[in-house]
Amino acid sequence: MAELKKPLTFWKVLSAVLLLAVVGMLIGIIVLAVHEPAEPEICSTSHCIATAGKMVQNIDSSIDPCENFYEFACGGWLKRTVIPEDRSSYSTFSVLIEEVQVVLKELFEIEKSNDDITAITKVKDFYSSCMDLEIIDERDDEPLRNLLHDLGGWPVLGDTKGGFWNETDYDFEALMGRLSGEYNNDVIVGSFVAVDKKDSTRYVLFIDQPSLGMKSRDYYLVEQYAHYKKAYFDYMVTIATMLGADESAATIDMTAVLEYETLLANITIPDEERRDKEALYNPTTISGLVKAIPEIDWVQYFNTIMPDEIPTLNDTEEVINQSPDYMKNASRITMDETPQRVVANYLIWRITMNRISYLSQRYRDAQQVYYNVLDGTSSVSARWRDCVDYVNSALKMASGRMYVEKNFAGDSKENMLKMIANLKTAFKDMLTYNEWMDEDTKIVAREKCNAMRHQIGYPDWIMEDSTLDEFYVKMDIAEDTYFENILDYIGWEANFNLARLRKEVDKDEWFTGPAVVNAYYSRTSNKIVFPAGILRPPFYHKDSPWYLNYGGIGMVIGHEITHGFDDQGRQYDKDGHLKQWWSDESITNFKERAQCVIDQYGQYIMPENNKTLNGIKTQGENIADNGGLKESFKAYMENEYANIKLPGLDEYTPEQLFYLNFAQVWCSAYRPEGVDSAILTAVHSPKRYRVIGPSHNSFDWPKVYNCPDDTYMNPPADDKCVLW
Repeated sequence: MAELKKPLTFWKVLSAVLLLAVVGMLIGIIVLAVHEPAEPEICSTSHCIATAGKMVQNIDSSIDPCENFYEFACGGWLKRTVIPEDRSSYSTFSVLIEEVQVVLKELFEIEKSNDDITAITKVKDFYSSCMDLEIIDERDDEPLRNLLHDLGGWPVLGDTKGGFWNETDYDFEALMGRLSGEYNNDVIVGSFVAVDKKDSTRYVLFIDQPSLGMKSRDYYLVEQYAHYKKAYFDYMVTIATMLGADESAATIDMTAVLEYETLLANITIPDEERRDKEALYNPTTISGLVKAIPEIDWVQYFNTIMPDEIPTLNDTEEVINQSPDYMKNASRITMDETPQRVVANYLIWRITMNRISYLSQRYRDAQQVYYNVLDGTSSVSARWRDCVDYVNSALKMASGRMYVEKNFAGDSKENMLKMIANLKTAFKDMLTYNEWMDEDTKIVAREKCNAMRHQIGYPDWIMEDSTLDEFYVKMDIAEDTYFENILDYIGWEANFNLARLRKEVDKDEWFTGPAVVNAYYSRTSNKIVFPAGILRPPFYHKDSPWYLNYGGIGMVIGHEITHGFDDQGRQYDKDGHLKQWWSDESITNFKERAQCVIDQYGQYIMPENNKTLNGIKTQGENIADNGGLKESFKAYMENEYANIKLPGLDEYTPEQLFYLNFAQVWCSAYRPEGVDSAILTAVHSPKRYRVIGPSHNSFDWPKVYNCPDDTYMNPPADDKCVLW
């Protein structure tokens, strides 16, 4: 008889059930591990840790980003940042510029070697001459006095060295021509050789209203800026007196000079009225100028400024007059209504004031008194920074080579090429659903975008020893003659520009050096350029998550692409010719939307001085800022990138960090004087509104930060200004 099974107890049943449950849970966990994505990896490289640390420090988490995204993104930076005593403003951009300066300083100070090519030796000698304050102070104002004597004397100085002006020997056209042709110093008349706007394959001669002694015409004409004008006058008298003028005579003479310059300021056309490039294109000939403006001997003037390699100009030489009304009025005021002694004093004052920085300490101190009023500063910049900046400007291709050899990653170009392609695709896709542009104009707009050239990092030719040496062969630089080095450089630069006349345009030419923190769009070449100096954090780093690179340099790429389609860029076709290639209807629709941008930015108020921005002057940059941000976000979202988070910022999404990096690029602080200067002279809006404006107009940004409708940062759709 079989043995009967024992009945299962309660505890045995319970144990079996629990065992099955545990096994089921384990199986479920294994299945989820296979089918669900893993948590995003947190980047633990030293670069990511340092980047995240800076970003966290910059944030002010007490601010609601939907109420003020700029203060949220930059509030921490603003709280801990003190504007240096030598600056009228300071920003994260300034920090990046300082980093590049430090790199260049180290390179410039490396001892000269027999292995250095001639161009590199010139960089080091130029820098050494600038830093040798002992020799500069010992020579005092002798180099300037020699220059003034060579130019025929400065009337205000009387019979002192540098004076001895003789009205009988005075030749207005010859002096003005020498200032332009030998010293690259345009006064009263601006003259230069540039690309013909209607035929971008050739160079032609231009004349235009020049810059003034102060940065803005408003400083001369608007009562609220009278203190700047007073400081300028005091500076004029001080310098003249230091050079030997009798103080009472200098006061009388400089009063007349300032009255004359104020007349010139009054007849200059404000920048905001000069945005129509067609209106500036007024072709004539030298004989046409002689007929229209007979007060000036134009033949003598142009032949004075031209370098030896250019044959004598005759009456038929073409000239583009970009400011006919100014030229007529300036000629009348100068030649018929103003004593020539006053005009001569003004001409020499302008070259004198531009040379003060290169003299001894006592002159630089006098200059700083003026700058303290103009910029709100209280001290000078470190000498080495000034020297680095000037040498990098004068020998930009040689110093640029030194920079890229040590500080430009090889894969930067490849990554930039990918981003440029993605940004172009984004712009062309945006054209598809653009409702205000007709289809025929969209076709040519796509063609222009496709034809847009790009330059990244540096021109290849600067790495060729013989080519680089040949480029600077006509520039003579010595270790112990800083002032003369300056004169040699500015003469070389003037000659370089003027010698282009009648030559074919090289559209691949670089207009800037590699070691600069900048980027630009050329209308006549239809190209976007990104020098090596800007390819650094926070704009770009090869190890940064892509959302940071797109929020940084991607935004800049989009900005430059959009410049080809802003209020001025749209006037040039895909080949860089000034012509109407849009339909009338599309132009009308564009102007309506551009007016929205003008009005919007014209209502923004700067807290430092309670003044509103100039929406007209800044419209091109504002259009580019808005379009560039939109294009870059679209390009990022439509391309696959690893979902990597940053330590300490893991609660933010990649999309939020895209916008956060964009905003933190523009963290900035201003003195009231710095805001005055920015509003009156700059084509960019102050950096606060380079964040707020594009965020206001974005439909993507408020979704990313979950901002309710009608919050400050998410105005109603009808209040958003959208072009691209």
